[in-house]
Amino acid sequence: MLYKRDPELWYLKYCADEQLPRSEQTQPAAVGSAFDALIKARLYKHYYNEVAIDHPYSARTLLAQQVNPELMDWATNAGIHCLTQYERCGALADILLETNQPPQFEFPLRQVLTLDGLEVPIYGIPDMSYHYNGYKIILDWKVNGYCAKSTTSPSPGYIICRDGWDFRHCKPSRSHRKMHASVTKKQLAGLTISDQPLEASDEQWAVQLTTYSWLIGGDSDFIGAIEQLCGQPVPGHDQPNLRIASFRGQVSKGFQETLIGMYTQCWLAYSSGHIFLTESRESSDARCKFLDNLTHILMKSNPDSFEFFAAIDYMKGKDVYDSFRDLRRDIIECRRARGEAGLPDPDDFSGIVNAATSRVGLINLP
Repeated sequence: MLYKRDPELWYLKYCADEQLPRSEQTQPAAVGSAFDALIKARLYKHYYNEVAIDHPYSARTLLAQQVNPELMDWATNAGIHCLTQYERCGALADILLETNQPPQFEFPLRQVLTLDGLEVPIYGIPDMSYHYNGYKIILDWKVNGYCAKSTTSPSPGYIICRDGWDFRHCKPSRSHRKMHASVTKKQLAGLTISDQPLEASDEQWAVQLTTYSWLIGGDSDFIGAIEQLCGQPVPGHDQPNLRIASFRGQVSKGFQETLIGMYTQCWLAYSSGHIFLTESRESSDARCKFLDNLTHILMKSNPDSFEFFAAIDYMKGKDVYDSFRDLRRDIIECRRARGEAGLPDPDDFSGIVNAATSRVGLINLP
């Protein structure tokens, strides 16, 4: 998906000679990871009656693996809040009804798949898979907008949306226990699913679940399941209310064929070194050289220099770093961790001759 959206960003993240520092786990990511750990621990205990605190699927073990230690206390409380509302609204009970046999939880899969005659190595970690009346179901949980200052709406196409809060303190919303207006339900193997394909709700969900299905068994005829928890801020409270939207649907054959093309194009670009396939090889190589020079400037040059800030400006045009991330600080701290001495304090800009001077145009593509 990243290669399709922005090949330059994909090259910077996966192929550049000098890798930029990875961002630390943020609060929104941490709460998603914490809920993921807690729901899996809850389901594992239900099916296997495992109570040891140090087994591979205990809450303690999974939280330690998935959550930044610096955010552990906050994220654990947030994850418990999510699980409480998820269980209160009945979403967990429905999962237990669907999984009448123990599901297979998070498991790494790495295979070389033959797509359009090309061998493509693919790696993925499905959240959970199970079978329902002979149909394979691939499920993934999403937590969106937990830290947002405004209400996050579920994606379109859900078969049911439920409010997770206590109705003694807050009335149910108009969407409570209703399906999305665009959806007509249908039955498949005794399971209620949407009549519209999953990619109509979210293309990236369809890519993710289809990939997992291919890795598990090469079967394109599967049911995709998404459980989306959406935050709704509560005035005067630190924790939001949550609406839980449940999606059940299939990915169309046409989209799966498109996805095969996306994978083969991405692998051809990587394996051949001709990254920008819509350009000549000469032009593609020149662009790669520019991007390598960009990362070299960021990781080697003086953080008070104009060329460094010009590189920062260029990166801000990409979505490698969110708008709240201080890229200069991250790079200085990363370079310090590698043993580099003499770097300025991230909060000290006094070494810059004229910080107000426009840096636009100091770095240009060839």
